[in-house]
Amino acid sequence: MQRRRHRVCLMHLLMDNALSDLKKFAESFFVNLGCVVVADGKHLVVSGVPADFESAYGKLGPYRISFESASSNEELLSRGSFLLKTMMGYLEQRGQTALIKLVFDQDYLAAFKRSFSFKQCELVSLTKKPVYNPLYLFSFSTTLQYLNEKEQVMNTVAVRDGAVVPFSLEQYSYEQGNPKDLGAIDVKTSYGCAKDALKLLIAPRVEEISNVLTEKIARETNRIKEHYGSQLREKEHTHAKIREQLSALDKASPLSASMAQRRDKLVETLRLLEDAHFESKLTEEQEFFVRDEEFKHSLNVSNKLVSTTLVYYPIFMFTLTLKNKDVSRSVVVSYNPLKNDFETPVSCEQCTRAIQELFLCGSAHVLCANCFDSCRTCERGMCALCMKKTCAQCARKLCKRCVSRCTVCWKDVCKTHLRVNYATGSEGCTSCLRQCSKCGSFADKAHLVRDLDGSELCVRCNTLGKALVRKS
Repeated sequence: MQRRRHRVCLMHLLMDNALSDLKKFAESFFVNLGCVVVADGKHLVVSGVPADFESAYGKLGPYRISFESASSNEELLSRGSFLLKTMMGYLEQRGQTALIKLVFDQDYLAAFKRSFSFKQCELVSLTKKPVYNPLYLFSFSTTLQYLNEKEQVMNTVAVRDGAVVPFSLEQYSYEQGNPKDLGAIDVKTSYGCAKDALKLLIAPRVEEISNVLTEKIARETNRIKEHYGSQLREKEHTHAKIREQLSALDKASPLSASMAQRRDKLVETLRLLEDAHFESKLTEEQEFFVRDEEFKHSLNVSNKLVSTTLVYYPIFMFTLTLKNKDVSRSVVVSYNPLKNDFETPVSCEQCTRAIQELFLCGSAHVLCANCFDSCRTCERGMCALCMKKTCAQCARKLCKRCVSRCTVCWKDVCKTHLRVNYATGSEGCTSCLRQCSKCGSFADKAHLVRDLDGSELCVRCNTLGKALVRKS
């Protein structure tokens, strides 16, 4: 019971897959003919059909195509239907390779602003450049022939970047392609992938038919073996019976003419039964009929490529221009609209992590929130790549705009701990320059003297003080 339910589920799955593949094939077929194809629920509405196909089909367009059952105003496309046979014959006569371009049109500036958060900067402009990638659709017709049955199955395989992918053309907007958009293409590799995928697609049906045929072959083989086994048993039975009859005639004496004639016939029949060729002939006949049944129950699978559709789509190379009050910066991002994903996402230039929240520092580095910092002096946005120096006095991290160097000790210091030497006019740190206790100016040790009370005076104040003492 469980095996029966499993088989029913498998049959439903195969039917669903077959319908899906027929729909893909029909859509690709009529698009390649230059028709206008509109998906209407479970139906396809096809208009603008070429006159030569209308002539082959014997009916003018437009067509409303159904894939399960069709009313009077619909065309049925199913296994063995006249429409499918017409399409297959049309392809065999003409062959078909089509070029289709997927069209993506949206407000990418608004999309980027939705996808990314811009901190300490703003997105001021966005430019894009398309680079086209190919995707191949291979439509195969598979014929399964066995006994007096002939099944025809349609399968469409999509290959992108050397791998089989799920793809449905009806989900996208498209137009007739231009060969100039593409460079060199490699159909051979993609075709090899499609053939391998086709084997997997038809494997369940092939296995199902093979199992049925194996059961039938086993039954017919057993029937043949039983038939010839019965003949061999009958031969042994006849052999024993003739010997009994001959034994009885030999005991009867004298034999009449009719009895003698009968005995001669029995002897001839016994000679034929005991002939070695008799049994080998039965064995040969048995083997012949077994091989014949195996041939009759063989499964012949033939695959034929009926159409190739090259669908190409753009990979957009976006150049984002970010700006804050100090600097501007351009960032290049590639976006795949087919996957709806960024193939080269924006990364933090310090930790290299992919980010959606973008910070722009004062040196035009793109950063994440964890790596973004600010200068303790000017409060500009900075990062560890910019703030490599610290103040020797307070250990504050400093940006290159705020760092100064003491002319005495040559250490880096911030503006807070920097003073001007009144005597030389040069800048020095608060460790190297001392403040005059009288005038408050700063000077180095060479221009300072210690007063009698222990305080430090600049040379200027000390000289003035001595002059006043002399005058008094």
